[in-house]
Amino acid sequence: MQIISLKSRKLFPSSNLTEELILSLKKSGNKLKEKDILVITSKAVALAQNCFIKNGTKQEWVVKEADKILYQSNHGYITIKDGMLMVNAGIDSSNVKNGIILYPKNLQAWTKKFWQELKKELKLKKLGLIITDSRTNFLRSGTGAIACAHAGFEGVEFLAGQQDVFNKKLRHSRVNKADMLANAAVVCMGESNEQSPFAIIRQAPVKFIDNPKHTLKVRPNQCIYGSLFTAKKR
Repeated sequence: MQIISLKSRKLFPSSNLTEELILSLKKSGNKLKEKDILVITSKAVALAQNCFIKNGTKQEWVVKEADKILYQSNHGYITIKDGMLMVNAGIDSSNVKNGIILYPKNLQAWTKKFWQELKKELKLKKLGLIITDSRTNFLRSGTGAIACAHAGFEGVEFLAGQQDVFNKKLRHSRVNKADMLANAAVVCMGESNEQSPFAIIRQAPVKFIDNPKHTLKVRPNQCIYGSLFTAKKR
């Protein structure tokens, strides 16, 4: 598997992502090929959607934007937003001048539409797309990445019924390949001033499919950590 990060110009509110992507591809001398997976940061999507706020505090907007506030810690609000656990409802102030960036709107629907338009623009039949965001993991230091939305390939692989090395049948195992690929890509894209909002993953071991059967998300009552989500707002 190969990962190619793509540098871009500085992105601003209302940036045209298709134009910026094509420019980044040309400058790098790369092209998207059949069975490539394109990775885009969620902040780039938020800027393209003009989810930019100049007025009000970050705290005020977290309270407005969060689907549910679980807890207020010393580091910010622990929230549920768009069916995912995240700090401060995904609101961030890094890599943007004089304001804050909200989490993208209707991200999965946007991802599918952008994927369809990109396939048509580039004349590709099989193309994957992942939108990434930074996440902290329980009891782990530092951030990793998550696939907030995806299109064009099966993001979750179910292993139930397969055998392990001792020929025992697996009962419940599933693999979130979209999240794994997001983490691998972000290692190359960076997290600070690299200006690499795009990446190409080549030869990924995934099944390319127009309509993935499995969602990346589960409801709180289906999550192994679900009991933690009953914490009350402070």
